[in-house]
Order: sequence, then structure tokens, then C-alpha cells
Amino acid sequence: MTKKIISIIFAIVLVFGLSVCAYAEEQRFVFDEASILTYDEIEELSAKAKEITETYGCEVYAITFPGLDGNEAWELNEMLYAELKEYYGAGEDVVILMLAMEERQYDIMARGFGNTAFTDYGKDVMAERFLDDFANDDWYWGFYDYMSTCEEFLAMAVSGEPFDIGSDDGEGGANFLGVIISVIVSCAIALG
Repeated sequence: MTKKIISIIFAIVLVFGLSVCAYAEEQRFVFDEASILTYDEIEELSAKAKEITETYGCEVYAITFPGLDGNEAWELNEMLYAELKEYYGAGEDVVILMLAMEERQYDIMARGFGNTAFTDYGKDVMAERFLDDFANDDWYWGFYDYMSTCEEFLAMAVSGEPFDIGSDDGEGGANFLGVIISVIVSCAIALG
């Protein structure tokens, strides 16, 4: 009888321990394989990414990697996403910034709702916001700027107006002027 009780207690502790480990792994959003961030920086960035993920339902990841190992940046990011899905249960709505240190190359990959929020133009604008930090080896603030931009673009996408060409002030006026010119040219052709 005592052996059964001990076995049951051991099983409960084992199951509880595994569920805590699995829970801890699920909460990981920053992977610093290149060791460029401090432990505290990883914790702070992970907390920010977790908050954004929970608020908008799109997982936000930042991954540093030592080098590309002969791959293109986008290929390595695809492989990392496959690993995230397999081992950490990453969802279909995701954005990942991968930075390869040896080549100093990056890639931003988006899937699902991430594609809605992070258009190609939006990714270019996002990169402008963090690349200046990376150029100065200020990794923490670069990733912070990335996550802040993710939050901004996700909020816009959730409201039904994703960030894209014409979303920022510099482009909006140019698009309006283009519409006016198109209307004038169309009217002139119609009158002709």
C-alpha cells in the first residue's frame, strides 16, 4: 500500500513538473543564441513580446543566431520558424526578427495575421527603426524598437487599417496628389 501511495505522489510531482517546464518553454519569445543580450535584457524583451502577443494574438519573436551557416537569411529564418512550431508550439499568426551576427544580416518573417500587419513596405519601415541601433551594436534598443513597431503595426491591423504605403505622413500626401493628377488626366482625356 505504501508503495502505491509513493508511486501516486511521484507521478503527481512528475506530471506537475513537466507541465511547469512546458509552460515555461511556451512563454519564451526571445532566443539569444549569439549571446549578445544580458539575462535581464532577455527577460525584459520577452515580457514585452509576451504582452504584445497576448494583446493582439500574433506571436512576436526575436532570435539572434551566430551565423547563417551558408544559408540565406530568409532560409535560416524559415528553419527557425519550423523549429519554433515543432518544439515550442508557435502558432500560425507570427512575426520573427532573426539576426545573424557573423554576417550581420537580418530577416523579418511573418505568417498568418502577421502578413496582414507586416507588409513588405511595413517591414522596410520597421527595419529603418531598429537598424540604426544595430549599427551601433545597441542590440537591446534595436530589439525594443522592433517590438514597439510590432505593437504599433498590430494595433493598426486590428483596427482594420494595416500599415502600408500611404500609412505614414510622408507618403500620404504623395498618394493624394497622385489621385488628383489621375482624375485631372482622366478628365482631360475624356474631354479630348
